[in-house]
Amino acid sequence: MYEHRYVQRSVAFVILFNFIAIVVEKQIDPYPPEYQSYPNTWARIDDVCTVVFLFELIVNMYGSFILPFFLSAWNWLDLVVVIVGTVSLAKIDLGSFAKIKVLRAFRVLRLFKRIRSLNKILVALLKAIPGVLNAFAVMLIFMTIYAVLAVELFRDFGHTAEYTTLQLYGQSDAQYGESCGADALDCISGSKLGGKFENTTVVSAMTPRGFFYGQEYYGDFSKALYTLFQVLTGESWSEAVVRPLLFGYSRSSSFMVGAFFTSYILLTQVVLQNVVVAVLLDKFVEDPDKKEGEEGADKAGEGGALGSPQSLPSKGGEGGSAPMTDTDLRSAVGKILQDQELMKAQLEQILSRLPPGPSRPASRRLEA
Repeated sequence: MYEHRYVQRSVAFVILFNFIAIVVEKQIDPYPPEYQSYPNTWARIDDVCTVVFLFELIVNMYGSFILPFFLSAWNWLDLVVVIVGTVSLAKIDLGSFAKIKVLRAFRVLRLFKRIRSLNKILVALLKAIPGVLNAFAVMLIFMTIYAVLAVELFRDFGHTAEYTTLQLYGQSDAQYGESCGADALDCISGSKLGGKFENTTVVSAMTPRGFFYGQEYYGDFSKALYTLFQVLTGESWSEAVVRPLLFGYSRSSSFMVGAFFTSYILLTQVVLQNVVVAVLLDKFVEDPDKKEGEEGADKAGEGGALGSPQSLPSKGGEGGSAPMTDTDLRSAVGKILQDQELMKAQLEQILSRLPPGPSRPASRRLEA
């Protein structure tokens, strides 16, 4: 009864309804209960859903008693969620652990157990974890290398609470600006800028949090690693992280700063991130049913013959006394299906070798 599709769909509907109610509550009434406009409404919805989940858990435990129940990771998730809901239903004062009620939001994860398409995606994600972790480890190693270099190179930048930018004017720099007049003659002749061909600007190196630039962004390994993670996400990294170094570190080292961050972006964001995605997608496009069928056909084809009846489990088991279990029965049926596929392939080979003409009726009879 519990595994019936109507029962599972009903439970999925309650899970989805409860999650939508939590979302609506946090949107229009995101306050402590004593300040909410509809505290009784939210409490009653939560209590009713908790009772439904508790009844469902009891039926599930009764239907798959003890060992089969606890062998399923999904049942563990159900158990934890229902226990949290039951504690809330009993109005137990948890003191400092009252925030445990936020775990109600995780009830929606139970949909993955009941909706096959969602479950398939989650299973593919779990199968991709080993490969993704390996690719992620490679990316993390390169990030740590760059973080160490960043601490060594940029930690002391702006330690005097200011840094100086230098703007040069002249033909060799191809920089004049609009104030140099037509054809930049005023700057070329030196009559502008007091006869100087350069302009320096002193810029404050203090951040809004009271640190100097190098200290906040590259003061130690953890700060540098997080700064490089910010660069990896693409969030305001150019203006906040790189340009002060590019223009204020030193004129002779601006190429080094540009090369450092350009190579980091190309390596991590363009190459290694795509490697992680490629490993992840490889598990999604992989057909598990086809793979299992090919493995079964390979095993059946070893030796060039079909599996013999002796390879199937007997009714009495190995010792002649143990009854056939559900696992043995499934294995036997799977073996029969594999033999049928192999037999079909062999018959197709025989039919393809038959000569045309008089033997055709025999071919049709054999095909039938």
